Amino acid sequence: MMKSIWIVLALFAGMAVQAHASDSLTRDFLSSAQKKTLLSLIDQTCADTWCEGDYNFSFDAVRCDSQAKICTIRFKMREDDAWQKRYKKVQQTNRFVSKISNTHEVECTIRNLSQASDLMAADNALNDNFYDAFNDCVGSLEDRLFSK
Repeated sequence: MMKSIWIVLALFAGMAVQAHASDSLTRDFLSSAQKKTLLSLIDQTCADTWCEGDYNFSFDAVRCDSQAKICTIRFKMREDDAWQKRYKKVQQTNRFVSKISNTHEVECTIRNLSQASDLMAADNALNDNFYDAFNDCVGSLEDRLFSK
């Protein structure tokens, strides 16, 4: 009898894990190809906007959640050498050299997104509303990093 109860509990636990896994797979409304395209579009846009400043950018991943209506873009912001010197991230004495990492792993989570067209326009460009929100987020990150 006890063995039967354990078997039933194990079956229910397995079904719950499987249901949760399939649920999390269906939440992301961007396909792998769309994610690749989005990251490429962000990178192309970056060359004419944020990437002209004191940081180099590397856009790594995007994850969208249709239930929460958000997308999170993870990326790295790397300070250029002039920034390092200007903000004294490197200090040298006759006894040591100290250096604060010049690479920041950051993310922007953009709200009110529920489908690919909320991020990318049909003409293979970024959606204007998404661009504006992402631009504001990057600006916020730069402001906070510069204020350190």
